[in-house]
Amino acid sequence: MTNYFIRAGSYTSNDDDDKSTVSVVDNADQLLANDVVGSSEQLIEAQRSDPTLASCWEMAKVNKGNYVVDHGLLFHYDQVEGQKVYQLCVPECKRNAVLKLAHDSVFGGHLAERKTRERIRLSFHWPKLRQSVKQYVTTCHDCQLRSRPKVLDRVPIAPITRVDVPFQVLNMDCIGPIEPPSPQGHRYCLCIVDNCTRWPTVFALKSLTARAVCDALIELFTNVHGGSLQGHQQQR
Repeated sequence: MTNYFIRAGSYTSNDDDDKSTVSVVDNADQLLANDVVGSSEQLIEAQRSDPTLASCWEMAKVNKGNYVVDHGLLFHYDQVEGQKVYQLCVPECKRNAVLKLAHDSVFGGHLAERKTRERIRLSFHWPKLRQSVKQYVTTCHDCQLRSRPKVLDRVPIAPITRVDVPFQVLNMDCIGPIEPPSPQGHRYCLCIVDNCTRWPTVFALKSLTARAVCDALIELFTNVHGGSLQGHQQQR
């Protein structure tokens, strides 16, 4: 992989508490993977012709926004994890290569959004960097294949109020299909629990048709005396 080296410069900070002269940049290593900028002049031209960096150039002229021009190249200085860094401002035509290098390469390791962004911020900067990294990481094909499935349509668990009278409210759920089935062909179980006493009962079913479930409930209701019953089915 070709490295793109930039001659080191110096920058005198304008902060009241920091008047020291520091190195603007030593090098911008591995700027592009396969499409390397051939010279500083080409990179300068790409920076100046990029409309997304126009406001950055304006701020650099008035010494605002932590932007500085060194040997014709536009840089941004910032702090990343407590250390002062000088970031090369990347033109829009080269940002995808930086994202690919920081996320897809062997050294990138397909890390999540925050770690990928912090890795880029150690050397590079451009407007709306956070948005660019988020879009790139969330649309990464390899990450989508390896990510854990997310189920967003599950009904949240809610507490069930316990009644005071036995056999007034029943909670029921179905289990199955069970493999192998029983010798009689039962492949499902209808589980019913009394809300008050926690008394359980199970009916073996050959199918989960409405008629089979109703027959099991009728058989249960005929063995329970007094009052009406309410059935609560578990939400999935």
